Amino acid sequence: MIEYVPEGGNWQAIPPGLSRRVDQIRERSRTRGLIHTTYYGRLRWDAPSYTISTYFSRSGNGCFIHPQENRLISAREAARLQSFPDAFVFTGTSRAVAAQIGNAVPPLLGMLLGTVLPGESVVDLFAGAGGLSYGLEMAGKKVAYAVELDRYAAETFRYNHPYSIVKQFDLSTAEAINELTVDVTDLGGCDLLVGGPPCQSFSTAGSRRNDERSTLVNRFVDAVRVLNPAAFVMENVLGLRSFKNGTVLKEVIADLSRLGYEVAIWDVTTDRFAIPQRRRRLLVVGSKRPLDPPQPITPAYKNGALAAVSVRDAISDLPPLGAGGGISPVSVELPGTSGLYQQYVRGNMSSGEYMTAMSTKWSGGNPMQARLR
Repeated sequence: MIEYVPEGGNWQAIPPGLSRRVDQIRERSRTRGLIHTTYYGRLRWDAPSYTISTYFSRSGNGCFIHPQENRLISAREAARLQSFPDAFVFTGTSRAVAAQIGNAVPPLLGMLLGTVLPGESVVDLFAGAGGLSYGLEMAGKKVAYAVELDRYAAETFRYNHPYSIVKQFDLSTAEAINELTVDVTDLGGCDLLVGGPPCQSFSTAGSRRNDERSTLVNRFVDAVRVLNPAAFVMENVLGLRSFKNGTVLKEVIADLSRLGYEVAIWDVTTDRFAIPQRRRRLLVVGSKRPLDPPQPITPAYKNGALAAVSVRDAISDLPPLGAGGGISPVSVELPGTSGLYQQYVRGNMSSGEYMTAMSTKWSGGNPMQARLR
């Protein structure tokens, strides 16, 4: 089916009668006015990608077809669009790797957050593969302790953060919060608490079920209460703002404010931070004193405009693949490149050097004033 989809196209290019599901989408769109622009979508070389979800290995669940080859993007290509360096190793089955990449906070966003957040020692809850922690370490933080329930994600975190204590347990119970308290107290506490409670219940892309995962944001509040960090960041999807008519988010903010924190909501879109992906996320940020969010590095992408960092910038240097390839770190010899983003993901340029270069490029020669490494 994907052979019919041109660059930048979607399910509308697939002929009728070829797929029952596509025919159903076509009929719903005709009768209800629903146009699913990303279903069976092919990426554009000269634009950022859409949000990389956990289902980038399924053609019908988003815009994940390679811009040129008749296949879906590989795990390594998806990781690059998420701003993971090529040296970052993912462990587990192909499905587990896809979930780790799709659920991750882009490391470059984590790095920029690290430049404006106080303290040095970090505890990461619901840590996933460790994209946020990886970025915070780029900014000079030390991730002392992390908790993740999924064993493959915990293995990935452990592999890429060899100096961190990584534990695998369920944070949904009072006993788990007690164990967390004892462990972190033994380490001397933490300056910064971060985490991304599972967001499936809040996502507007799903059925917004009222399942037990929707209570895990309250466990994060409990962790703030018992650990008393200097600052915290809770990352989630934008749908948290409207879930249950916004009451869940309002209660979370009220609870955190009563603990003595200045609480702010930072609405961030990753293409504003030199990342080749249009991914929008909500950050609930608190500290003992007001904090300013990181300033955008690049302009927002608009259809037809020049992309600051495009899919081409991210993956065009990678070799052709068969379907299902490209999970491991890049081991082949790649052609030379002068591209800033490709230099970064290859490890030839630090994240700080990359951000400084991009800031200089897009700010008329005035680089960002931030602590970058």
